[in-house]
Amino acid sequence: MRHWMLCGVLLSSGVAGAQVKPPVAAYPLDVLVRGVSPQQVKELQSETRRLLAAEAATPDALTLDTALLMTERKDCDVEDACLKQFALNAKVLYALFASVETDLTQKQVTASGRVVRDDGTLVVPVKKVTVQRKGKEPIDAALREALKALYAEIKLSALPATREQPVVKKDPDPVIIKKDPDLPPPPPPLIDTGAGQRAAGVALLIGGSAVVAGGVALSAAGCGFGCSVTPGNPGMSIPEGQLGNATTGRSLMTVGFVGVGAGAAVAVVGAIVLATAPAAPVRSVSVVPVAGGAVLQMGGEF
Repeated sequence: MRHWMLCGVLLSSGVAGAQVKPPVAAYPLDVLVRGVSPQQVKELQSETRRLLAAEAATPDALTLDTALLMTERKDCDVEDACLKQFALNAKVLYALFASVETDLTQKQVTASGRVVRDDGTLVVPVKKVTVQRKGKEPIDAALREALKALYAEIKLSALPATREQPVVKKDPDPVIIKKDPDLPPPPPPLIDTGAGQRAAGVALLIGGSAVVAGGVALSAAGCGFGCSVTPGNPGMSIPEGQLGNATTGRSLMTVGFVGVGAGAAVAVVGAIVLATAPAAPVRSVSVVPVAGGAVLQMGGEF
């Protein structure tokens, strides 16, 4: 039981660690070297497929041959549009073009290549590597060494296995500033015109005057009762029959005098309040005759 569990864990780890290879189709290798036989060219093509399969996912031979026949353009050595068409026909994401050549003495071997995506994008620009031929080393062996160095330089395994989706930048949400509902303007500040103070002063003045008048009336009435029976000289006695009238008259006179004093005090306070109140606003209305009519002019505070 433990043995099967261990195998399952190792298998899962291997699958998780496996890297997905990018799908690449290689256009036939362009061999620009004199003295290379057709058999040697065929072997170099096989070497190209082996190097490619080590780093990328490649279509089968039938798919490659069909894609090559469907590719109408034959200028893939210089035009990226040709490699784009080849990649689409081969149903892969990338197309690779590589070539090998030598100098006149065939002492130096140069391999070059580039990679184009199926949308025409040049994902790997032209890479060139040059290797030195060793003594009497066969030319095809030197060409294989150059191809190995070229594939190491291109690094096909580092290409994305799927097309990268463009990042769409979203515009930030607009900031909405909430506006307060339209409110009526505040009422204008109250202007103290002194109307209340003047009204209070007038009321106190009138009230005090009324109390004074009442006090005078009571005093007069009391005098009417008591003055006629009050002895003219000190020490004289009041007749017994008139004692009640004298008492009533004195009481009324006392109340009247008090009323006169209190009313006078209230009237004085009213006069002071009225005198210290702000002046009443002046209002004016006039009609001025003008040509063809008249103008109504109004002034002051309303």
